[in-house]
Amino acid sequence: MSIILLTCDTKLPKCSNRIRWETSVQNQNLNYYVMSTGLKWEGWKWRIQQYLDTLLKLNNENKYKYAIITDCWDLIIQRNLTLDDYAKLDNCIYLGAEKQKTGILEFNEKYDKNPWYNINGGFSIGKISNLVTFYTEVINKWDTCVDHINRKHTNNQHVIDQHVISYVYLYSKFPFTLKLDISKEFVLNFTRDVTQEDYIIESDYIYSKTNKNVYLPIALHNPGNPTLPINKLMKIFDNIVYKKKLL
Repeated sequence: MSIILLTCDTKLPKCSNRIRWETSVQNQNLNYYVMSTGLKWEGWKWRIQQYLDTLLKLNNENKYKYAIITDCWDLIIQRNLTLDDYAKLDNCIYLGAEKQKTGILEFNEKYDKNPWYNINGGFSIGKISNLVTFYTEVINKWDTCVDHINRKHTNNQHVIDQHVISYVYLYSKFPFTLKLDISKEFVLNFTRDVTQEDYIIESDYIYSKTNKNVYLPIALHNPGNPTLPINKLMKIFDNIVYKKKLL
């Protein structure tokens, strides 16, 4: 199976968080490409356009069949894909799911009783051809979503990619299925209130003591602001990537 990881990072020199992401990818012997290095950051829509331009190029080259798009300052890769993982991607794009309500209000209202039914834009995985279709729709619906939010809710709201992806998830139709990864098969988005003691790290899984679940996703995502990290979770990430002992 041929897959490539894509991320967007304009910052030079590389920060320690980016280096950790890159090391985690290399640990799994996965091919990757960092978009927009050294360019000026121009906003969330611009980042989606970077994704789309790169995916279009990859689709034309026909070297890779699948792609994973991830954040790189607050995320690590902890395992490679299995044949079962690839089988799930035949007619689906999986999107990261989180508790934090970042979608448009209709999205939040629809899934109000399902707290993990919220979109995190920091992870997507699928066939490159399907991702091209998906991100084309996100770009095409961006201004419509902005108008929708301003007209129905509050003026001058700061629109981010997760708003528009939520809008597309609700209202757009595709020849494939968009799935929220609520079961955390591909990516585990931690909550902001997590502590190191909530999880046990073993060689082949993460065990949550709070809900008794065992997880083995491809990616782990520390939700958040690099200037305000969840330090105990960062230690877990370092333990996985660099095989450090937890303190």
